Amino acid sequence: MHWKAINKIIGNIDIYWLDFILKGHLADDAKVLDIGCGEGRNIQYLLQHDYDVFGVDIDPLAIKYLRLLAKANNTPSPEARFQLMNAQKLLFPDQSFDVVISSAVLHFSKSNDEFFCQWDEMLRVLKPGGLLFIRTMTDHFLENSANRDSTINQGVYKFPSGERRFLVSDELMKNITLKGNVDWIEPSKYVNVSGSHTMGVFVLEKK
Repeated sequence: MHWKAINKIIGNIDIYWLDFILKGHLADDAKVLDIGCGEGRNIQYLLQHDYDVFGVDIDPLAIKYLRLLAKANNTPSPEARFQLMNAQKLLFPDQSFDVVISSAVLHFSKSNDEFFCQWDEMLRVLKPGGLLFIRTMTDHFLENSANRDSTINQGVYKFPSGERRFLVSDELMKNITLKGNVDWIEPSKYVNVSGSHTMGVFVLEKK
């Protein structure tokens, strides 16, 4: 199959989210929430295959675009499915979703408390036995490309560009799993991005 035909089917999907799908982790009847969905690069495939998918973001233009994409696909109730919403306060009932996606969102947390506020919300709306797909920046292979922000000192690092990002550590993930409400589905994966930072992929199941 030509790459253009493949792109028409899956769009600019996150390669590790595609890996998640290809491994059979996404049931045909799964109800999915994409937190920080943007313009829907991880949703396009789901729309085309009639998944029960929802997405939230703080960018009104992204949500407007995604609603238009959903309408073009004849997806019912796009205004209800794709909404402006803060990840720290998800306006969904407890245990609403089978799968929750958080791709390149958590590293924008401004503190440890803000990270865990989002984490708790993700788990709250996830059903027992539901799967959590997370892709975020970590402190692996950091070397001297960034320094811990002394004004915050809660996992936030300052990069030479001036950008501040919350970096997930092994200790933080260990503390999360020690709470006993999630299990690992797969080993963690790490990608070194130009020697400046590392993106980690975590797939977990809610007990």
